[in-house]
Amino acid sequence: MMNNKKNESIVKIIERVSISSILSMAVNIFSLVLVFIIHLTLTNYLGSEDYGLYYFIASLVMILSILTKGGIDTLLIKFLPKYSIENNPGLIKGLLSFTNRRVIINCIIIGLIFIISIFTINNYKHLDNFNDYLYFLILLPCISFLHINQAKLIGFKLPIKSQISEKLIFPIIFLVSISYLLHSEGLMLTVQIVLLCHTFSLITAMLAVEYFLTKLLKNKYINNKKESDTNYWKKSSRSFILITASYLILSHIDVLMIGILQDKEQSGIYAIASRIAALVAYGLYVSNIILMPYISSLYSEKRYLSLERILKKISRYNFIIAGLIFIIIYIFRYELLRLFGTDFIGGENALIILCIAQVINVIAGSVGALMTMSGNEKYLSSVMLFSVLLNIVFNSILIPKMGIEGAAIATGLSIIFWNCILLIHANNKIGINPSIINIKRMKS
Repeated sequence: MMNNKKNESIVKIIERVSISSILSMAVNIFSLVLVFIIHLTLTNYLGSEDYGLYYFIASLVMILSILTKGGIDTLLIKFLPKYSIENNPGLIKGLLSFTNRRVIINCIIIGLIFIISIFTINNYKHLDNFNDYLYFLILLPCISFLHINQAKLIGFKLPIKSQISEKLIFPIIFLVSISYLLHSEGLMLTVQIVLLCHTFSLITAMLAVEYFLTKLLKNKYINNKKESDTNYWKKSSRSFILITASYLILSHIDVLMIGILQDKEQSGIYAIASRIAALVAYGLYVSNIILMPYISSLYSEKRYLSLERILKKISRYNFIIAGLIFIIIYIFRYELLRLFGTDFIGGENALIILCIAQVINVIAGSVGALMTMSGNEKYLSSVMLFSVLLNIVFNSILIPKMGIEGAAIATGLSIIFWNCILLIHANNKIGINPSIINIKRMKS
């Protein structure tokens, strides 16, 4: 009877994750279309120079938000479901308070450093767009709290609500506000106006997440005494920020090194090939967001067999999706690359190499999410940092000899390396194999 209940629970989790993944995929695809329209509009009306300035400021905010969040978003996704399973409202209340306080402090510190830096640069070299950079001070805390509150919703197993604000509300408000201003008489689109629209849209999205969260938590923990595990939370968040930074570097270092070791044109061609290839693993990316709180819950309950069955099942679905996307990309590779211009057809070989690497990434399953949610974040951060160094070495050797194909091989090898190492560790040390392939477990 107990086994039947557990099996029923596994089926329900798989159904919930599958439905959430499909809905999340739909939200993300619609968001991609909206973002594409936004950037197409901005490039046409701003011109390359002003668009470049806007994109630089927006990218700078996104990168520095990694420091202001300080791994706290992953911390919330890991510990909120764990404390919920353990029925520990005091620690939930303490964690929510700790994360808010930590992000506020980080935003103040990064904000002050930015103000000092920008005024110092302006004194030595006059910045023509000095005022535009000041939008950074509004955008940084907004994006930081948007992501932190999204992580809270994911931790409480509400992934769709967590994505609605950033993926739908933000781009819709942004596009509507830009379109309205473009059709206003006598108004010319400038970087400042675009940044103002960006800020307004971001604040709207942040308030929407705050509304969802307030509605969820209303009077829920008001009578509970706050508990804390500050030292452990700080220690874990340090590993999480290293993991996030490593993923960010790995997704951009090859493009940067092509620009340095070859030329900017080849860098642009490779960047497009890389973005298209990333679609192969899109199902894995989406399901990981949904799966992470469930991994934390099941691992806390020591339901390792159930967890392995769920991860394997979802991995099979992701492999089918990845296979279909890879086939479509392979068949229409010329047409896809030609959309961006005839010069981009030169990225064909790099595109295929990167797609194969992403298929291997999907075959390994949600190994990164498993390591993060099972208390192995320190080991994961070490492997990812080593993968970054390995990627840099491979790029340094292969780009001068083989060009963008060399960069694709270097990135592919680093993806294969960290997936294999983590998969072996997960299988032998944690005792869970999230991959679609069966691996013989070493006797300890």
